Amino acid sequence: KANKSMASYLNVINQYINSCTLSPDLLFIRVSQAWCKTLDASSDELKGSKLKNLLSNPQDEQFINMQTALESDKDWSGELQLNDSNGNAVWFDISAQLEINEDTFLNEITLIAIDISDHKRIEVLSLTDSLTGLANRRHFDSVFDNELRRMQRNNTTLSLLLLDVDFFKQYNDLYGHQAGDLCLQTL
Repeated sequence: KANKSMASYLNVINQYINSCTLSPDLLFIRVSQAWCKTLDASSDELKGSKLKNLLSNPQDEQFINMQTALESDKDWSGELQLNDSNGNAVWFDISAQLEINEDTFLNEITLIAIDISDHKRIEVLSLTDSLTGLANRRHFDSVFDNELRRMQRNNTTLSLLLLDVDFFKQYNDLYGHQAGDLCLQTL
């Protein structure tokens, strides 16, 4: 009865939790059905391939930090952006834990990943002006505070450039809001 209960529990994890087992050189060994569904790939496609091949940016600092931690026998958690089989970016909050396989006595890495792509899209929207695609006031305030602290810490100077579009109100009134919007997007 205990084995049946454990099998049922493992089946639920397999279906609904993005998880996988990696070799020490970060090759996929086992992949959950949920992970395959999220990445739009089959288990056979992923097994034997390198996690690094899925990275949106092969030089990703977080990925390098993960490698360094795991090579030092330390657990790691952080965010990584991977590409699914169609090249679409998928953001994950990942926890990686080094374990010793009781059957083979070899090191393996277990990854548990939560898809945070929607959260990342909302984050980008909250920091971006929808018309121009430029950083908005909320982003400016955050970056400005960080840069002020850096300036004080390093005893350096900070430059700030402000732009004003001359006669924009008159342009907008004369040619209409759509033309004004196009003008701002062009600038």
